Amino acid sequence: MKKYLTLSILCITVLFVAHAAHAGTLFRLPFSSNPGYISWYDHNSASGAMTRYDCGTGYYYDGHNGTDFASSMGTTVLAGASGSLYYRLDGCSDSGADQTCGGSYGNHVRISHPSDGKVSIYAHLKNGTVVWPQSILCGGSVGQSGNSGYSTGPHMHFELWQNVNIGSRIDFYGGACGGSSYWVNQNNGWPTTTCQ
Repeated sequence: MKKYLTLSILCITVLFVAHAAHAGTLFRLPFSSNPGYISWYDHNSASGAMTRYDCGTGYYYDGHNGTDFASSMGTTVLAGASGSLYYRLDGCSDSGADQTCGGSYGNHVRISHPSDGKVSIYAHLKNGTVVWPQSILCGGSVGQSGNSGYSTGPHMHFELWQNVNIGSRIDFYGGACGGSSYWVNQNNGWPTTTCQ
């Protein structure tokens, strides 16, 4: 009995330590279901080859700092975690032709997450759909996917910053080339809609 009790305590400790590594904000999918991907965060190798979280290669934009989700114009974009929507930019054209509007993000919002100060960015949103700064719950609407800023077609760019001053950009995905996961459930590369 003592052997099983010790083993149970060890298992609980390992699970606690694994969870403690993610004591900060974890994210749900920013849509009601996964629409698929256009591009991943690029973990540049020394050779400059494009490398995603699981060491896969071949993604279109070397140095890409977020995950691009395929989505049709006007698809509702949802907050990946609860926080304070402290910044919004609206008014960029939905043509995808203005590479500088919104610092290339086009219409976008930024949500600060109080548990660890991280910031999630929802970019290339449709003009006129971006919500006003407010407290927002996980799964709440932040706008609709569009084609604003530096964009070649309707999609949503999802990005994670260390803090409001960027600090560093972080990949949501964890794996051999990407460090720890910031998803509530990474689900083999297909995150779920579960909130933290």
